[in-house]
Amino acid sequence: MAVQYDITVRADRDFYLPVSLVSEQNNPSNLAGYLPVMTVKKALSDADAQALYKGGPWSQNLSFGQFTFKIPRGTNAAWFVGSGPIASSVVYDVSIQDTAAIAVNWVTLVEGAVTIIGPVTKTIP
Repeated sequence: MAVQYDITVRADRDFYLPVSLVSEQNNPSNLAGYLPVMTVKKALSDADAQALYKGGPWSQNLSFGQFTFKIPRGTNAAWFVGSGPIASSVVYDVSIQDTAAIAVNWVTLVEGAVTIIGPVTKTIP
């Protein structure tokens, strides 16, 4: 079962989501041989090809169960238009795939709603 964790993305700013997977004994989980991916969509029913963002980790140490996703400001700048977000039901998940059994083992680790807010500062002199 995935962890439910809602996030807030400030449009036109770099967004980072660090993930650290540990065992019940608080030991790092070895994720070597797994492929992490983060996907953000306007609606759960959207196809992956319509995703607002889909990509692998920006940084990773899979042997210690750690990876961080980065959604660059150039990607999320268009997520806030005028005075509001582009959709009211934006969702995301972080999943991993066992590369040894590509078509079989997909596991969702984290999922939730995405609140999109606009930037306060528009330009920096």
